[in-house]
Amino acid sequence: MRQRRCCLSIRSFNSANSTLLLQVNRNGFYYILDRITGKFLLAEPSVDAATDETLWRFEANRIG
Repeated sequence: MRQRRCCLSIRSFNSANSTLLLQVNRNGFYYILDRITGKFLLAEPSVDAATDETLWRFEANRIG
C-alpha cells in the first residue's frame, strides 16, 4: 500500500497564524486542516477535471 504524505506548516490562514496540515490525495483534491484541533479548513481541486473527450484525445495522440 502506498503511503500518504502530509506537510506540516505554520502559515497565515484567514488572517491568523495557524499550524496546518496539508495533504494532496489521489482523488484530485488537496486538503487543509488545523493540525492542533483537527478542524477542516479547506478542500480545493488540485487538477483540472478530465472529461471523456480529453481522455479520448490523449489516447488517440498516444497511439498515433
